[in-house]
Amino acid sequence: MVVNDLADKVGLSTTVPYQGWFDTDKQIGGWTEAYGEMLVYAYIRGGSTKVAMRSLSLLRSFLVRKPLPVSKA
Repeated sequence: MVVNDLADKVGLSTTVPYQGWFDTDKQIGGWTEAYGEMLVYAYIRGGSTKVAMRSLSLLRSFLVRKPLPVSKA
């Protein structure tokens, strides 16, 4: 994964493992992994109109500086 390579090059390690995050409909919105507070990888699942809603969830999370909602398995 390219993000892992970038994290290694700047000396960051995984602080939140790769996991699914949920959109407002409680569906898997995509996947995320965090490397400290400086780097967060987030992927949006799908290719339909749901992507627009999921991207709003991602943007909202970014703007309020809170993590994406994830499963508590």
